Amino acid sequence: MAKILIIDDQECMRSIMTNMLESEGFEIQAAEDGEQALDLLSKADYDLIVSDVNLPRMDGFQFMRKARESHPSLPAIFATGVLEETAKLGAESLGNSEVIFKPYNKEAILEAIKRRLTPSNPTSLG
Repeated sequence: MAKILIIDDQECMRSIMTNMLESEGFEIQAAEDGEQALDLLSKADYDLIVSDVNLPRMDGFQFMRKARESHPSLPAIFATGVLEETAKLGAESLGNSEVIFKPYNKEAILEAIKRRLTPSNPTSLG
């Protein structure tokens, strides 16, 4: 099954996402900010990133721009409560990314993961 890196500054959200996705058979690692996530990304390969947009020190889009330097086609999902257009434009500029808006449910996150992990998926916002 796919290996997913979860990035969220709220421990409760990391825990909920980890438990939910592990119960679906995914292998999960989690980071509390973009710097920690970059460190994990340098040590392991991931099939997908699921990141909050609003993170301390480095927001989710900044993290993904840095991550794409070494992993140019790594798919990403951004979970956010920020304005829809702002989030969509940020994700669109990164390619192979999409946005889901908080609050979201299990079905929404699983559908987004399936879309991002599908090989025939276009490299633009879905």
